[in-house]
Amino acid sequence: MMKTLIPVVLALAGGVAIADDSVTLHYTGPKAGDKWTDDKGTSGTFDVTAGGNKMKISNESSEKLTIEVTKVKDGAVAEEKVSYTSFTEKQSMGGKDNSKTSPVVGKSYTVAAGSPITVTAASGKAGDDEVDVVRKDQKKVGKPDKMGKLLDGKSFTKDKKVDLPKAELAEALGDSDMKAASMTMTYRGTTGGMASFDVTLDMEGDANGMHMTANLAGTLKVDPKNVQYGILDVKGAIKGTGKATLDGTMSMHQASTK
Repeated sequence: MMKTLIPVVLALAGGVAIADDSVTLHYTGPKAGDKWTDDKGTSGTFDVTAGGNKMKISNESSEKLTIEVTKVKDGAVAEEKVSYTSFTEKQSMGGKDNSKTSPVVGKSYTVAAGSPITVTAASGKAGDDEVDVVRKDQKKVGKPDKMGKLLDGKSFTKDKKVDLPKAELAEALGDSDMKAASMTMTYRGTTGGMASFDVTLDMEGDANGMHMTANLAGTLKVDPKNVQYGILDVKGAIKGTGKATLDGTMSMHQASTK
């Protein structure tokens, strides 16, 4: 009896998950009252050659904010409240520090879908610089979560690599400069209610007169009951060709947690 009871108790306590051979992911969509914390960061170091000159560039950005959904329309967030705990952007070019202080730290805003997205400060009037930062950061307001829909209902067998459909992936992940060209997910098991995957992510696009490619690998942990919540950590090589050449490494962290 003890051999049966012990693993059950551990699983209920969230300490050790009972081994499972497969998992099916789900996406429930947003609803008014949903609240979570986003913790995001990217960093990179690059060697850039342009016009015969070489320069080392390093970039680092990080932010932490809470989001509360106030309105939903057609399955997408139509309005939300955002509060920024931290927001930093650091850049060094050729040894020269070009870091910026963000104007949104410690402030809260109501963000509403529209063309353009409207940004209203919780206190006082939002400056143009604040509006620009929030609009860029919350550009998906009013748009459906295509990555959530892509993963909804997908089943994964443990230790079997799955290629996500490229056409849908390009629309779901990335921005105007770089989009996902391919992504694989290999399910490794579920612990503490989170499904763990090894992932590879290749991105491609054009920016500043260069064609950019990035080959990243790392881990993804998601709540199988709602893949909106999870933690992604990847890193790898990035290259650029065109008006200039770029060769370097980058890392990316993104966590959305209740």
